[in-house]
Amino acid sequence: PLAGTSTNKGENTMKTNFVCKKVVIYFLFVFILSGCKQSTTEPTIQNSFILNESFETNNISTLQWRFGNQKLAQLINEAPTDGGSWSLQLTSDWAPTTGFIYKPISNVNSGDIIKLSAFVRGSGNFHGKGIITLSVGPNYYSSRSKSSYSSDTVWNQISIIDTIKLEVNDTVWVILSSPITEIVQYQQLFDMVKLEKVTK
Repeated sequence: PLAGTSTNKGENTMKTNFVCKKVVIYFLFVFILSGCKQSTTEPTIQNSFILNESFETNNISTLQWRFGNQKLAQLINEAPTDGGSWSLQLTSDWAPTTGFIYKPISNVNSGDIIKLSAFVRGSGNFHGKGIITLSVGPNYYSSRSKSSYSSDTVWNQISIIDTIKLEVNDTVWVILSSPITEIVQYQQLFDMVKLEKVTK
């Protein structure tokens, strides 16, 4: 009986050791797998701001923009959510309108993917459409351009995305404009104008 009892204890000890080894190997295997796990997250798009204009000034002459007709541009104490306190109002005068502002953009290379966006809103008793344009050429009125517009009377964000192709003497231009008119003077508000270089 004593010998049989000793044998059972030995068997139990061996089984216990075997189970412990399996547990240790299992957790070691899980630890190794967790260390070697690869991320399946897709690359995110990172945006680099070239232009970020919110017109936060009460002096139109301090804006770093060029004017079609400065008399048709004024700053208004109104802005969309997160747009500060001021926005730009442009008034159309005729066809073609001179109620626009424009700006040459540097640090853009051929092949860059560019996104232009802005919040626009019709204002006053007469409102047409607020227009944003991304143009490429020796002059701001180049025919190689893309535009977007909105005639909403509430703030609405509009945007353009384009792949830039530069030729000799080309410049990238951003233009904000009122629409053409032959009857009444339309008024539009612009704010939170952003130009972004989009890279993956």
